[in-house]
Amino acid sequence: MLLIILLNTIVNLQAKYIRGRGKLVEYISKLNSLPDFRREAAGLSTFFRAGYDYEGEAICSEYSKDYIVDREAWRQEVIVHYGTIASGN
Repeated sequence: MLLIILLNTIVNLQAKYIRGRGKLVEYISKLNSLPDFRREAAGLSTFFRAGYDYEGEAICSEYSKDYIVDREAWRQEVIVHYGTIASGN
C-alpha cells in the first residue's frame, strides 16, 4: 500500500512539473541555504590522471601531486529524476 502511495505522489509531482506548477526543485534548492544541507559539505574532489599507479591503502593526500588533474570547480543545479532507477525514463 505504501508503495502505491509513493508512486502516486511521484506521478503527481511530475505532472505538476510538466504543467509548470511544480515547486519541488525550488524547495530543494532552498535547502542549500541551511547549514546542514549544503552540498559543498563533502569538499572538493581530487582527480588523478588515468594510469596513475596507486600504492596500498594510502589516502589521497599521500599520493604524488604530479598526477593531479587541474579542473575548475563546478556547481550543478538540483535535478530530479522521476521514475524507476535504470528504467530509461
